[in-house]
Amino acid sequence: MNKFDKISLNLLLYLIAFVISYAASDNFVAALFIGFLLWVLFNRLFIHFFNRYADKKNITVSRMEDLFALKGLPYQNDFFFSLAPDYFNPRKGEGYFIVTVNCVETLVFANFKFSPCSMDDIAKFYRTAKELNIAKVLVLSRLNPRNVVLFANSLDVETEFVSSHKVRKFLIKQNRLPEDLPKKEKKTPVDKREIIRSVFVRKRAKYFLISGITLAFLSLIGPMKIYYAIVSVICLAFALACLFREKIK
Repeated sequence: MNKFDKISLNLLLYLIAFVISYAASDNFVAALFIGFLLWVLFNRLFIHFFNRYADKKNITVSRMEDLFALKGLPYQNDFFFSLAPDYFNPRKGEGYFIVTVNCVETLVFANFKFSPCSMDDIAKFYRTAKELNIAKVLVLSRLNPRNVVLFANSLDVETEFVSSHKVRKFLIKQNRLPEDLPKKEKKTPVDKREIIRSVFVRKRAKYFLISGITLAFLSLIGPMKIYYAIVSVICLAFALACLFREKIK
């Protein structure tokens, strides 16, 4: 969404808030102030729901774990190694890679499976760390049982488990979440709601906007203030829907 669209959306939100406020108070000055407060509320709600929509477009944590497990440990090692910045001096090994963070060498194991880490996994990480003389291990995996975590913490090698939530958040920022598997095509009946949605397209936004502004002006000077205000808000909301829906396709 570019700056012009953001400004247009915010102006529409404020205009809707102002019209509602004026219709309720019949006081121009009070409507300006109350409209501003409502605009702040609308703005926060709009951003909240837009961010939730954007987040839902990404695969879930559990789905990410399953996809990594399906592709196997060698793939995971190559994948996460490719994301390590050059200034971490990454070096790849057999089933692991090494990075240097704050002058401390860290052994990284990508270990997403269809089950949590086992005692055998911890023992393997420990042996590898000892062979390479590295004192810190980073494990990317599912949520692990308490006894496994306690066992890892009891060893003389520092072991840190990175949660899948943190991994997903990092991959979203890098735009590197694994692609979901293609779904089987299903024959679906014609969605009647899609016909209704076709009304809200970007090219119609200006017509709803002009109608909304005109009716808002009539609500200020006309005899049927509430009627004009309600219809104005509906038109402005439709204009907002046209702009917003075009961006989320």
